[in-house]
Amino acid sequence: MNTNRWRFAALFGLMAAGAVAAQVAVAQGGYKAAEVKATLPEGVKASLKPLVQAYTAVRLTDADGKPVATIWRAQAVVATKVPVTQGPGVVLGQIPQGAFMGVIQLHRDATDAKEQPAKAGVYVMRYLHQPDDGNHLGTTDFADFAVLFSMKVDPGTPVAKRDDLIDAALASIGHPRVFSFQPAGKDQQTPGLGKDSQGHLVLFTTMTAKTKAGQTGAFKFGLLPGLIRAK
Repeated sequence: MNTNRWRFAALFGLMAAGAVAAQVAVAQGGYKAAEVKATLPEGVKASLKPLVQAYTAVRLTDADGKPVATIWRAQAVVATKVPVTQGPGVVLGQIPQGAFMGVIQLHRDATDAKEQPAKAGVYVMRYLHQPDDGNHLGTTDFADFAVLFSMKVDPGTPVAKRDDLIDAALASIGHPRVFSFQPAGKDQQTPGLGKDSQGHLVLFTTMTAKTKAGQTGAFKFGLLPGLIRAK
């Protein structure tokens, strides 16, 4: 196996096991999603602050009104072109790998798409997708993910090199924590909630993409903020 293939095998291997693990996710109900006024948490890199909508966020709360996750979205996600469209097996086809998507605070421990523990804390979200090769066929419904990186590992740039990100994560925490993206219909309300094919809670939101030429366009997508079973 060559170096790049080993990296991706380490990063996205055994995703099928994560999908099966959905059956043992804790049952949940009464979740809500809302736009909130919230300043960035402490510890966010200075180089990232200008890239983020620093005073507004999307927050997911549980049946008791307690926060589960808060997402500060990027002001504008780098894109090769707009509009950002969905294709077979890919939710965000025009977003380059390594693109900064925002900052997420997990208010409690979560479980990612690979059934790994994602500890409560503040993370950088970047866009990565698994390669279209024989090692990854059929592992998940969609091939793209929000990959969580600690502030210590993340380079703090609008776009980072994929292999550098993977290598840094493998050296620090082993397999990176990955939250699956899901497609959103044209009529999907944002912020909003739904379910994926496994019955997990999906948080829908809207973001802005921007090309090097300055063209912009809004796009919708769903994110699994952990393996949460939605009723």
